Order: sequence, then C-alpha cells, then structure tokens
Amino acid sequence: MYVGDGGAGGPFAHYPGNPGTIEAAAGSVHSASSDVEAVGASVSRAAAYGATEVDGLLLAPLQAAPLPVQRQTTDLTRAAVVVAGAVTAFSFDVTDFNTRVDRLNERWAAAASDGFGVDEPSLAPDATPQERRTAGTEHDQAVGG
Repeated sequence: MYVGDGGAGGPFAHYPGNPGTIEAAAGSVHSASSDVEAVGASVSRAAAYGATEVDGLLLAPLQAAPLPVQRQTTDLTRAAVVVAGAVTAFSFDVTDFNTRVDRLNERWAAAASDGFGVDEPSLAPDATPQERRTAGTEHDQAVGG
C-alpha cells in the first residue's frame, strides 16, 4: 500500500526519492546506451563503405579503424545495461521500503492507540493533584515519553 507521501502519517518516513523518478532515470541510461550503439554502428558503416573504395596498403588500416570504437561502444553499452538494471532494481527496492514503512506506521498507530500496552494509572477518587501529576508523569515515561 505505497502512499507516495511521507509515510502514511506515522513517525517513520518514506525514502526521500520517488520510485517513478528513479526508474525514469534508468530508462534515460538505457536510452543513452542506444545512442552509443548508434555511434558505433555509424563508424562501422563508414569504415565498411570506405573499404569498398580502397585497396592495397590502405585497406587493412581502414578495416581496423573501427575496432577500438566497436570495443568501446560494446563496453559502454554493457555498462549502461548493468547501471540501468541496478537503478531499476533500486526503484523497486524504494517501493518495497515505502510499503514496509506504511505497514510499520500502521502498526505504530495501532500500538499508540492502545497506549503501547501500558495501562492508564489507577488513582483513588480522592487523589491529590500532585498524585495525579506524578501518576501521569510515570505513565508517560512508561509509554516512552
């Protein structure tokens, strides 16, 4: 029961980031990896075209020219996939965390409504104001105040 605010009104707060925003960031990383792949493909196409137009001593260097770019784009794309996956997983973890915070706040509210299991002080009908204050202070301390 993810609420999306500060944690369903209890003392425990949700994670400060929004899971949807975090997941969108993962999508941006994945999109950027597609752009990197496109650059690598463009370099490969240009080199392949150039290779059809030359021969002799120029052919081998032209065919080898895109290899470093291809390695780098492959490395960057793999890294981006890992990062995007990790960020997506983190967004799921934030949702899970917030759901558990909501449950914790519900349990806290239920316990608080019951005085955390501490009975109200029992006073004689003729208790003095000082006895009432002392009993109240002791009760508050027993509850956790």
